[in-house]
Amino acid sequence: MAAPLILGAVCRTWRQIAWSTPELWNSMFFEFWTDQCDDDALRMELVKEWLARSGDLPLNICTQCRRRKARRAPVASLFPLVDILNSYANRWQVLNLHAPSALLARFDPSSMIPEGSGLAELTIEPADYSLACPVNLMSATTTLRKLTIAGIPPSLVHVHFDQIMHLSTWYLSSDKCLWLLCLTPRLEECTFATMDRARRDLPSDHFAVPNLRQLAFKGSWERRLDVFLDKLDLPSLQRLEISAKVDLEPPLDLASHFARWHCPLKMLSLSCCETRGMDMKDMLSQITTLEYLKLSLSEGSSVACDVL
Repeated sequence: MAAPLILGAVCRTWRQIAWSTPELWNSMFFEFWTDQCDDDALRMELVKEWLARSGDLPLNICTQCRRRKARRAPVASLFPLVDILNSYANRWQVLNLHAPSALLARFDPSSMIPEGSGLAELTIEPADYSLACPVNLMSATTTLRKLTIAGIPPSLVHVHFDQIMHLSTWYLSSDKCLWLLCLTPRLEECTFATMDRARRDLPSDHFAVPNLRQLAFKGSWERRLDVFLDKLDLPSLQRLEISAKVDLEPPLDLASHFARWHCPLKMLSLSCCETRGMDMKDMLSQITTLEYLKLSLSEGSSVACDVL
């Protein structure tokens, strides 16, 4: 939180200019616990003054917490700090929350949010990866367009999923990722990072994500990725990126998926795990719109020669 304070320390004139320039104060980054300041009362006063100087501008707030402290430090003393942030919920625009579960659950915008206002971007990541109670941000997310969640069951994240156009997840099982796609009919871009194996059978139903243009699986541990894709209809898909950490079973049959989707795919990126056992020529014959192909292959792979 130091940059405007540094400007204000140059001289009286700079301090007057900095203190009266709201654009310097509408972005805030701070750690819940820091070795540089262990006085909670002083930090709360600083947060109050910081936000007061932001005028009426939309707020971009980022909180951080070191995991080792999240496991040991008591959180109740920081509830008043979160309450201060809640009192400015009507001006939240970007909220990036990395905090212990108990603090995440404390974020609750009880103030009235003006119509047409609210969060545009939201990130929720528990520092202790053991969220036990819901995070309720429904009233602040009527205009939410971009959501990132890490290691949190979607059932415990209460937001307006139907408004989301950009979705990123970390450390979620494939069944939960599939459920998120069901909840986000307006979705255009999606990244599943470090997707874990399903903890239950994937649903038998098939469904369409009609507006999805970009889909990426980064570092997936789900062997049944072909079964996952078989549940989807992606008629607007233009970019597909798959990077698996394990051999897939059954092998990935992109040819059948592309034939079924009839999508205008322009970019395709695959690693060696996805191409193993794949008929590349058959697959490429199904995507005549392709403009860019990236193959990250292991030494000795014959896939590139087959393509050429």
